[in-house]
Amino acid sequence: MHGQSSIELITYISLGLIITLLFLAAVLPYENSIKAERKSVLGKELLWRVTAELNGAASVGNGYERTFALPQLLGDGTNYTLRIDAARQLVRIWWGEGEGGYGLPVITSNITGSFSYGANRITNSNGLVTVGAG
Repeated sequence: MHGQSSIELITYISLGLIITLLFLAAVLPYENSIKAERKSVLGKELLWRVTAELNGAASVGNGYERTFALPQLLGDGTNYTLRIDAARQLVRIWWGEGEGGYGLPVITSNITGSFSYGANRITNSNGLVTVGAG
């Protein structure tokens, strides 16, 4: 009798582990997709904030000056890079190790400088929007 109980217990535990492993195998692709989407949302959110700063500087005109901060990493700990493409009137962001990127237009091509982590200063002097460490 005791032998049969032991075999049944081992059988139930084995079935439970197999079901758990199958469930995890089914959920894993969705989890990776959610993580990738989260990085995309965080990157785009930061890019929207940066382009709003640049467009504000261009709209206000001569004499505009403002300092704002950029985080070292995105909210989930992912690294990122921001670049100004003045020729195409775009600001671009890339996140992770080539995991994704996005670009948004700005209202002027008269932009110079580059972004850095931490404080950034944006100025507008006679229509030229300049970005630099603040």
